[in-house]
Amino acid sequence: MILINIISISVYFFLGHNCPISKSSTPEINRIYNHYSKNNNCMNDVKFFGIFPNPDSDSTSINNFKKTNKIQFVCLIDTNQYYTKKYNATTLPQIIIVDNAHNIQYSGKIDDLYYDLGKRNQGNYEKIAFNKIDSILSKLEIQVKYIKPIGCIIEKIK
Repeated sequence: MILINIISISVYFFLGHNCPISKSSTPEINRIYNHYSKNNNCMNDVKFFGIFPNPDSDSTSINNFKKTNKIQFVCLIDTNQYYTKKYNATTLPQIIIVDNAHNIQYSGKIDDLYYDLGKRNQGNYEKIAFNKIDSILSKLEIQVKYIKPIGCIIEKIK
């Protein structure tokens, strides 16, 4: 009998419908989603979720964000900030990649499009999320599991 070890990960994008950096990150987010959703196979299972943790998020604002930015994966309102607390998300946008044992394999920047608030890198920039997902799917150890994200601070509920 041959056992096949399927690699299953969940990719959470913490987003804000009124955060400019979230909006400017959506082309890269869509590239990530399109690449891995089309390349899922019997050996890899990658699931994607958009999480909207700010208290002012509602279904209308999220649906508008999805439509405007062509987001194709499931998006959730994190009303009680369950996912925000569970994965210690702090910033919008932020990617958190979780393995099938619910261990965080990477948390932080999606890419280095921004090097500081309001300051964009020019030209080519590192595709951090692609590199992390590829490493996980290739069963390579993630050396740097956290890179501080740059963006809007998540408004914590009390």
